[in-house]
Amino acid sequence: MKILDTDVLAALLRKKGEAVQKIKEMKKSKEIPLTTVFNVKELLFGALISENYEENFGVCKELIESLDLLTYDKACCKA
Repeated sequence: MKILDTDVLAALLRKKGEAVQKIKEMKKSKEIPLTTVFNVKELLFGALISENYEENFGVCKELIESLDLLTYDKACCKA
């Protein structure tokens, strides 16, 4: 299992070669790209404060919809 952090997600949005290649490799090996609710929040916040927020927000939402999302709840807090 690989969890994509905000830096990797931002690199994907910018179509940076290394990030795009990593996702291609994950798909080829049938790994499911995951991220967290925290990373999603950071990504959407960054889009909303950008100059071109409407377009950036839409692109972020598309990316987020393509990922599986790990949630965080009370059960996660139990040791």
